[in-house]
Formats: sequence, C-alpha cells, structure tokens
Amino acid sequence: MGAIDLFQQRLGRRPYCGDNLATDGQACQPLASAKANPRSHHFCDHWKDKSKAGHCRKLALQIPELMKQSGQVQRIRRRELLADKSEALLVNLAHCMRWNSLLLVSRTTSNRNPLPTILDTLEAAGLVTQRIAPPKPEGGLCTEVQPLPALADRLDPLDAPDIAPELRHVIELRDKEGLPTKTTGARVLRSLEPPVKRLNRLLAATTVCLDGRELPSPQVKRVFNQDWTQGGRWYHQAQNLTKEERQRLFLDGEPVSELDFSAMHARMMYADAGHQYPMDADPYTLPGVPRDVAKLVFMQLLYDESPQKAVQHLKARQNPALLEAWHKYRQRLEQWQSEPQETRLNLPERPKCLWDGFTPLPAEIDVESAVAAFLSANPAIAQAFNEPGQALRVQYRDARIAGRIIAEFVKQRQPILPVHDSFIVQRKHKGKLAETMTREYRKETGFDCPIK
Repeated sequence: MGAIDLFQQRLGRRPYCGDNLATDGQACQPLASAKANPRSHHFCDHWKDKSKAGHCRKLALQIPELMKQSGQVQRIRRRELLADKSEALLVNLAHCMRWNSLLLVSRTTSNRNPLPTILDTLEAAGLVTQRIAPPKPEGGLCTEVQPLPALADRLDPLDAPDIAPELRHVIELRDKEGLPTKTTGARVLRSLEPPVKRLNRLLAATTVCLDGRELPSPQVKRVFNQDWTQGGRWYHQAQNLTKEERQRLFLDGEPVSELDFSAMHARMMYADAGHQYPMDADPYTLPGVPRDVAKLVFMQLLYDESPQKAVQHLKARQNPALLEAWHKYRQRLEQWQSEPQETRLNLPERPKCLWDGFTPLPAEIDVESAVAAFLSANPAIAQAFNEPGQALRVQYRDARIAGRIIAEFVKQRQPILPVHDSFIVQRKHKGKLAETMTREYRKETGFDCPIK
C-alpha cells in the first residue's frame, strides 16, 4: 500500500485521482488534460500553522538540528527564517494529507532558497519522498514531494481554518531567467501594493469552498518581469484548480460564474495594429489545422522571439523518442490508477527525458505548414511575432484591464477571483461582470472583445 493510500486509510476516505492541477502554462499549453495524473498542490510559501496543536510549528523548530544530524549543513544561519520556511513547507504537506495530493516545490537555489536543503533533510529522516523532475528547457527544477506515514505520526492533516495565509510581499519582480529579484523603487511599490492588499483583505474575509470543503483563503500577488512595464499578472493558489473545479466553487455560500475574454491576446494584438478583429470570428480557426493545434501555434509564436524559434520548439514535441516515452508513461499511470487501492505501489516516475510540462504534438501535424498558415491568415499581426518580449507586453495590458475590473468589485465588497483573462464572481453578479469587462477592455484598447 502506497503512502498516500495509508493517509486515506487514516482519514477514512478513498483517494482522489482526478485531473492534474494546471500551472501557468504560457508557452507550454496542453493539447489534452492529463487525466491519469494524481491531484497536485503547488507550494504556498506564506502559509502558517494556526491550529491549536501547532504540530507544524513545533516540528519546524526542530528542522535545524535535523539538518545537522543528517549532514545537510554544518552551521545554521538565520535560524528564524529557516524555521518560517520549514513551517510553511510542513503546513503545505499537512494540507496535502487532507486533500490526498502531491506537493510541487521549486528546487531553485536562487536567493539562497533553503527549501531544497529542508526537503533533503526530511527525506533523510524518512518523512517524505521526492521525485525530482529533469531541468526545464527554460531553466529551473521542480520536485514532487510525497509525505510518508512517519510524517503523519508527527502532524495532523490540516483543513483550511487551520491555515493562516500570511502573504507579506504582494509584488514580485523577476529577472530574465524568471527568478525573483530584489525589488527597488519605493514609489512604484507604493502605487502597486494597495490595490492587491485591498483584494487580499476582502478574500481573507470570504469563505471559498470546493465540493463542500473550505479552501485556504486565496491570496493574490502580482508578478512583473524584468521591469514594471512587462507582465504584472495577478496570481493566486486557486488558479491551479481545473476549469471544471472552478465551476464548482462557492463564494460565501453562493454559486459562481466565470467569464473570460475570447482569444484576448490575439485580439489585443489586432487592436495594437489598429484593427477590430471580427466579433463573430475565431483567430484559432485555420483550414486543415485542429483548433487546439492552431492555439498552440499562436502561443508558441507569442512567447518565442521569432517564428523560426517557434518552429523548433514545436518540432521538439514531435520527437519520436519523446513521444514513445510519453505514451509509455501515460500507460503506466493509467494502469496504476486502475489497480485496487490496497495493492497500489508508488506512482510511476516520469522519464527524465520528458521535461516538466511536456505535452506531445501529433506527428501528423506539419509544423512549418501550420505556422505558415497562421501567419498567412493573420497578416496584420504577423510582423509582431518578430518582436522579442511581445508576450510580456500583452500580459501587462491584460493585467491593467484585470486591475480595473478587480477594483470595481472590491469597491462594492463583492469577492472576485482573477484567472488571467477570466474572472470568477458570485453568480448573481454575472451581468455586472460582463458589463465591467466590456467597458474596461474598450477603455484600454479602443476596440471590443467577445466575452464567454
């Protein structure tokens, strides 16, 4: 019996093996959801243990000595910071026990990140296991952390009311490699922070439930890239829910509606070129090209520095060896899922040749023809795909629109969850949301965008 199943036996529940939680895909948009993957939870570094027992905090205070005993470090510096990071990690793991999920943690060592060392210490102590993914093409490592029964003996599974989301820094600036960097410019921060903090205070007072279970309060931060005019999107943990799960949310006991801008980035690029893209047309419709492939082509063109680079990256998804490894991996996952709960062993490991976020592109797709077809069908914006940084500039504008939509709802004390170009509100406010989205898009671009 696997460790996750042992936890479920403790809690008297069957394991959940539904859709994998989505990441902020950008260039790597999936062509199909990986339904064979188990639920995964992305690490929240601002969670604190506010349960009466406080087991996470107590164990966190022991981590420095465990580090010394396991030989991970010889000298402890900044012990308080280490305990805070350890507590956040343990709270996340305790929450994973409750929801039967794996924990996804970045192993980047930038800014002297202690998490890899803490994880290695917990593994050496027999409290967790790790499956470290191969390096991503864009840089960085990720590890899947699975709590072991020995950790369950030390911690209680935590529900949402036991978790304090103490997000202190709501504005993040990342460098060219996508790593957090020290923010400067107090005047800029003074203008950017208050709207985010107002939203977070409203969300902290809002009860968010999924399938009858209360979620930890979503807390939002904005992430800029390289400077204050690129990126700036609004991020929070609930964005990692699937679209189907988001439809089952309740905000303060009220069912929700989610509305999004249709093909927003493509239409914004047309607006920048001075054109209103037809409201009844779809930018991702190409003759002889499936819509999901056409959308992937657009995303790759948008995030790469040139069409030639986009072709290279799309062809990498058709590599026969990678496709074979992918399909075999999926078969092992599906077989694992079909086995009786009491006989399941550990999850199959992802092959090292498959980067985190790998999704295949069917071999029958002629990549060069698909890219040429998209550029030919969209001559008004074709030249823009030769401009590096186009994606971050478009993101900055959609984040400005999102900010004004959010401010409208926060002013009326009506909870709202942004999901990039879509927004979740209580169903009774659906009409107001559609009206606000239409107005703010037109104010930003001078044109219109369909809402669905």
